[in-house]
Amino acid sequence: METKNSDIDNYKTIQAALLEKYDSLIHKNGKLIYATCSILPSESELQIQHFLKNNPDFELVKEIKLSPAFYGVDGFYMAEIGWK
Repeated sequence: METKNSDIDNYKTIQAALLEKYDSLIHKNGKLIYATCSILPSESELQIQHFLKNNPDFELVKEIKLSPAFYGVDGFYMAEIGWK
């Protein structure tokens, strides 16, 4: 199944909304794990950069990107975000 640009734009909107919604649910010592089955920067690193810019009390703890070319699987992105 081919993904259309409009689908990706919709996914990005949903991803950003989820990040903004759940930031208020993270306890002071808690972590937020953001993961997508995409390696597109607009769905991964750029989403996290935007979130951190708008939420200065949080910081990126760790991120991992799995490339289909290197691992022979679908692409994945994961980020761990915590309180500063």
